[in-house]
Amino acid sequence: MSWWTLKRRYMVLTPLAIILPAGLLTYFGYKNVQGIDLRYKEQIDESVINIKRAYRNRARVNLNYTTLNQFKESFMRQVPELFAEPPESATLTFTLDQDLPFASRLFLTNQNGKLYSFERVQPSLPPPAEEPSLQEEAQSTEWRAIEGQSDSFHTRLRYEIQGKIVKDNFGFTDYYFLPYPADPYEVSVPRELAVFHFLIDSEPRETADWISAIGFTFDFEYLNTLFFQEVLNQMEDELDYPIAIFDKTTKKNVAPQSYPNEIGFPINTKYRQSIDDTIFPWYAIDYASSTGMDKLEKAHTEKIIHSSLIGATIIIMIMVVIGAQHNIFKELELSDMRSDFVARVSHELRTPLGLIRLYAETLEMGRTKSEDKKGEYLHAITKESERLSHLINNILDFSQIEANRKSYTFVPHSIEAILMDTLDSIEYHLERNGLTLHTEIEPNSPQLYCDPESIKQAIYNLLSNAMKYSGDGTDIWVRAYSHNQEFRIEIIDNGIGIDKDQLKKIFTKFYRVDDPRVRTTGGSGLGLSVVKHIVENHKGHVEVQSTLNKGTKFTMVLPLHPKTKTQSVS
Repeated sequence: MSWWTLKRRYMVLTPLAIILPAGLLTYFGYKNVQGIDLRYKEQIDESVINIKRAYRNRARVNLNYTTLNQFKESFMRQVPELFAEPPESATLTFTLDQDLPFASRLFLTNQNGKLYSFERVQPSLPPPAEEPSLQEEAQSTEWRAIEGQSDSFHTRLRYEIQGKIVKDNFGFTDYYFLPYPADPYEVSVPRELAVFHFLIDSEPRETADWISAIGFTFDFEYLNTLFFQEVLNQMEDELDYPIAIFDKTTKKNVAPQSYPNEIGFPINTKYRQSIDDTIFPWYAIDYASSTGMDKLEKAHTEKIIHSSLIGATIIIMIMVVIGAQHNIFKELELSDMRSDFVARVSHELRTPLGLIRLYAETLEMGRTKSEDKKGEYLHAITKESERLSHLINNILDFSQIEANRKSYTFVPHSIEAILMDTLDSIEYHLERNGLTLHTEIEPNSPQLYCDPESIKQAIYNLLSNAMKYSGDGTDIWVRAYSHNQEFRIEIIDNGIGIDKDQLKKIFTKFYRVDDPRVRTTGGSGLGLSVVKHIVENHKGHVEVQSTLNKGTKFTMVLPLHPKTKTQSVS
């Protein structure tokens, strides 16, 4: 389709080349950044769970190898001696040779499920420490029988012990933990934690055959003030984050683990974890509010880095695609300009060639007898051939400039001679176009260190432009003078002028001012770009001043050099 031009294809496809990859990159980048949060959150959760497991395992180790061993070495060891027969008196008291600070009550059951329970008697003041034998005696504690055991806890304890005996009445050697009430969060019922051990078919039996189970209930004051704190102290080097033990019943932290040189710490209940629902259902682990902050900071830093890299990649990609689009459009424009250039050059060449052919055929056929007319025709042929040479030189110079092969041979040369030769070659064309040339050349002009032919080409191009775009103007001025170690050559016309917005573009190759009056005239669009290249390679510059519909002034500014030897510059 005619409307689906090459330029339109690029205008549609190039933005797609930006949007699709940038969109995909943004999507996958967003997913990757989300993955960072999830990954670090999993690490935090794993650390929290590992701390809970480590604390629970350490608490169980302390129970097995400290609390229960102490219970075995004290009460269980003395049971055969203290209770050879079932106690008959409700006021029975007995003394253990080692204290059991973790126990609030001791109990025994017979094989019929009858329960004998004992509570601690407040010990007397210890004897002086200077008597070692009495000091050891001071560690002993006195226990007495509890009257009346009809409360819900003792009923539940008897039921649990009897149930296990009925289910399997031999081989019980493990310790069983019985938390009471069944719902650990019910604060209206006094809580109890019983530990019991079966003695059926276990040693020693000797004089205590009537006993089926033996155990104790935990002292919660001991748990809250000593046991949990001791476990924490043992784990201090193993903790990734500070923790505290939370009592769900009293709603208090009972064993805080503090930062160094600090008392307590803010709690983050988000990570609260139960210690052990079987043994310690009323207790949980609380974590400091700083828990996971180190990993969150790493995640934040990583997110910033990833987001920055993704953003930078997208920006670079967009810049590359935009740059490519710009270059493509520029090449397309140059392609259009080249096509237009070929057409314009063909027209430019056709005019002098047509005149040369016309005058030559007239002379060849002998149609003119007057010697003056013959001379005029020969002069016209000469001037048109010079004009043709200048056009071809512009094209050749441009091709050499494009290929970076244009070279200049610098020699000392009279600028006045250069100007007069150039004016002589174009004066015929000015007269034919009805233009009057005015010259103001500084007498005894200094020599320039230059490439004479290139300077002639530059001046000719400026005069040719002035001639083409003079419009209804009738005068062209050429001024040449030295000023401040520079030589200035001014070409001034009173023609159509150039808009200010286009002054910076006129030296671009193939560029022609967007004006119908310019389009109707000939021109290749190379003259000014060649002028600029020539002057800049002579270490000078070109100035332009123009007012629309009033005229234009081009000024070639060339430095004056004292050099006299020949030099080639590429």
